Amino acid sequence: MTEMAINWWLSVASSESVKRSKYMGFSVDVVKGAWERAGGRCECTKKHDHTDRCYRKLVWENRGREGRGKWEANSVSGLHKDSVSDCQILCWSCHISGF
Repeated sequence: MTEMAINWWLSVASSESVKRSKYMGFSVDVVKGAWERAGGRCECTKKHDHTDRCYRKLVWENRGREGRGKWEANSVSGLHKDSVSDCQILCWSCHISGF
């Protein structure tokens, strides 16, 4: 994730309405922490179209979008706790597979 990409996303996500409502279920800081932990790669370990961890390379700007490296932040527990430990970074293929 480039410094410019981080700054762009944080500027969008730091608007007052986004700060108050949490961005797509997780706060900006939680998503950023999970992204850094994941190293910009899919964290899925469920066996559906890969045998180990997915590791697909993702693009920071393509969260919830179309295009190469698209991804989403998912809740591990299903409770959407605003914590890095409950936030899993998944490529779009793993995200829509229900994992």
